[in-house]
Amino acid sequence: MKLSVVEVVGRQRERSERGLEAILAQRTAQPFEVIIIDLAPDERPLRSAEDPRVRVVPHAEIREYPDALAAGAREAEGEFVAFLEDHCHAQPGWAMALEQDCRPHVTLVNYAFEESKPSTYLSRAFLVAQYGRWMRPTRAGPVAVPACTNVCYRRETLLNYTQERPLEAWFALEYLLHRRIRRDGGLMWQSEGAVVAHEDWLSLQEGMQANGTLKRYSAGQLAHGEPPWSAARRLVYACGMALVPALALWRLASSLLRRPGLRGAFLSALPVSVCVFVYGSWWEAVGYLAGPGNTGEALLKMEIERARK
Repeated sequence: MKLSVVEVVGRQRERSERGLEAILAQRTAQPFEVIIIDLAPDERPLRSAEDPRVRVVPHAEIREYPDALAAGAREAEGEFVAFLEDHCHAQPGWAMALEQDCRPHVTLVNYAFEESKPSTYLSRAFLVAQYGRWMRPTRAGPVAVPACTNVCYRRETLLNYTQERPLEAWFALEYLLHRRIRRDGGLMWQSEGAVVAHEDWLSLQEGMQANGTLKRYSAGQLAHGEPPWSAARRLVYACGMALVPALALWRLASSLLRRPGLRGAFLSALPVSVCVFVYGSWWEAVGYLAGPGNTGEALLKMEIERARK
């Protein structure tokens, strides 16, 4: 079995069912499995969960999203493990494109993102701000900075790195895992055909709050983990967050303005992007100084319980 698909679900059953049905509709040359990490097993069973390719694993005790991803990785039996948020739906041809991209020398495959339908200004703007660097149209080739959470890994690579730190810790700071893969010479590949549609927030306030929660969580895990940073280092990083919105905007612009089909989307999304980057940087600074607080549980609820477009 070459491919394992992991989806974490909660109380948004209808949304999760749409995602599961989109996965099961995929066609591949080799059999694949779907692992559902169910964090709300007291809810009604998911439609299509009786499919023989699906394995539902209840985990009512999990309180943080990285723990759920780690549980899915441990359950997987495929050579590659493809993670999909329950609000990120595989489009036709996604799994076949992954099969083609998951070549022997590839360590990680990054998806191509598009907005879910129906389209709204906010859904488009949030997608640009969060996933703009990997939006369609994109070009297949090596990618230096892949997305987090929605990505496909070679399972052997994930297991090898557990000798250094647990999977939960890697998924809590997934960008560090990507840096480590790049440093070790692993090839991270941007797919052109593995397209997923991402559902986004219903209001600007929700989107900003979600981004801020994620930034504080990541910064808090990094600065207050093992070994903890010194107070001086935490203060320097917190002060440096004043520069981050401009840097994030520059990186986004350098990616999107090179692609004529996305220049208008970048300009249209500027107001939302600026709000998201400024708000997120503020809470990242708080994370460096004060730690993650209760953002681990808050982030989990945002991911699997809040309604989206």
